[in-house]
Amino acid sequence: ILDQENDLFTGLTVSKYPARYGFGELLENESNTKTVRQALATDTLPRHLANLERLLTSGGTSWMAGTSGPTVADFVLVPRLEWL
Repeated sequence: ILDQENDLFTGLTVSKYPARYGFGELLENESNTKTVRQALATDTLPRHLANLERLLTSGGTSWMAGTSGPTVADFVLVPRLEWL
């Protein structure tokens, strides 16, 4: 489940903090950043959010891991999803 969080947010995090991840020169250009964020918004994020939705639905509870209470996955994912 935490791998899903990583898959979902890596591109967005890199586009927000490009220099931290070695993409400073590539994404300091406003046009490049706009192109990357458009791809994230129209393809990458919806695809990964759909994966998370399937995971939550298949668990049978309101918690990410399908448990009777929250797990570390819930505590990691909720603030990250609120960031969107």
